[in-house]
Amino acid sequence: MCAHFAAATPCDERERESIEQFLVIAPTLEAPFDEYVNNTHITGSAIVVGKRGVVLHLHKRLNIWLQPGGHIEQGETPADGALREAREETGLDVRHPDNGPILVHLDVHPGRRRVCSSAL
Repeated sequence: MCAHFAAATPCDERERESIEQFLVIAPTLEAPFDEYVNNTHITGSAIVVGKRGVVLHLHKRLNIWLQPGGHIEQGETPADGALREAREETGLDVRHPDNGPILVHLDVHPGRRRVCSSAL
């Protein structure tokens, strides 16, 4: 996973810093996707695009419109988790593009615990 993010081209300075932070933090995490094991964990989100536009959902706690996403379950990859979350949160039968999931953005931000988030 780190090699995938290390090869990413950042879209701006904030994403460049997030990629650098991710590459330092991720290898140190005992259970990188478990929100309870470490103060920092990795989540995944999906950009859902169709003929009628982009799908967003209202985040319950933050009260803002965001792309669907959330915590990654045991045995999932970030791409698997993003797809599952998109299906759960939108009710749509979504799928990855035919050529596979595409990393669109990486962000490291504070939350209740520190979060490394990837949008696929």
